[in-house]
Amino acid sequence: MSTAAADYVVDDEWDEWTVMSGRTWKATLHLLADLPIAIALFSGFTVLLTLSAALTPLAGAGLALLVLTLNGAALVGRFEHARARALLDATVRADLAVCPQSVRQMLRVAASGRAWKSCLYTLVMFPVGIVNAVVALLGWTSAVAAATSQLWVWLLPPDAIGLGSANLRGENPVVSVAVTVSGLALAFLMPHIVRALSAVDGFLVRRLLG
Repeated sequence: MSTAAADYVVDDEWDEWTVMSGRTWKATLHLLADLPIAIALFSGFTVLLTLSAALTPLAGAGLALLVLTLNGAALVGRFEHARARALLDATVRADLAVCPQSVRQMLRVAASGRAWKSCLYTLVMFPVGIVNAVVALLGWTSAVAAATSQLWVWLLPPDAIGLGSANLRGENPVVSVAVTVSGLALAFLMPHIVRALSAVDGFLVRRLLG
């Protein structure tokens, strides 16, 4: 497999994706960071693109802002490549580090398909980032809470937590065991869920920022 084709391919070795694996937790951090980054990118670039369109009739002011916006999108691509390299163990090609040094270079970047795809990335990442962060956060917290439920549920008032008519405080051992086992099962599955979500992130980076 060539270097270009190998960029952002998530490792197929399942034994590297476990609860105790550093790779799992780095990828989880990447997914959690997707939310604030996606919100910031979507908000910023939506405003900039809207202003560019609105200001177009004003003696080229809109066009100038669009050029700056597209160059900003190219810089976002550099940042996202660095984030993927640090947290997803991705391989980044050297030619992806574009940093315009003159007006001519800025115009060249703005005219490139890569800059437009980078703008598209800032918009697509908004729904993807929400899903990634919510699934990662709720998945891990639910797994830990359920797996350790018999350690902390006793601190709560009677009948504070229940499943229908069944209480979690140990009166029904079957319910207590079922909740604990469910938490352990979810903890076992979460690294592979994280792996799948990370693969989606990698796909977007490869297709829109590559």
